[in-house]
Amino acid sequence: MMSNVHSTIFIIICYLLSSCSPTSSSKKPFTLPKIEYPTTRVDSVIDDYHGHQIADPFRWLEDDHADDTKAWVGAQNEVTEEFLNEIPYRDLLQKRLEEAWNYERYGVPSRHGSKY
Repeated sequence: MMSNVHSTIFIIICYLLSSCSPTSSSKKPFTLPKIEYPTTRVDSVIDDYHGHQIADPFRWLEDDHADDTKAWVGAQNEVTEEFLNEIPYRDLLQKRLEEAWNYERYGVPSRHGSKY
């Protein structure tokens, strides 16, 4: 069952998405483009844990400083950016999110010398 916080966040996201939807004057509806993901290397790493053989073919991705991992992440990011750039109302969504997040904030009182 979804908690109240999760329900509230879900409702806010739905509102933001609906408030940024393209108007009826848009030329064509947004359709998902065909995505071609980069190939991911699969290694033959197998660990033995108390007699159980566990394959870990993507262990090489755990080293985020390795050149192979950096290249893979870069290729994945290119695919993601190409997809996101096709969303016609992306700028409207970003603007609406910034309006929602950029509100005046107040901190707790703090002591400066003898005054708060």
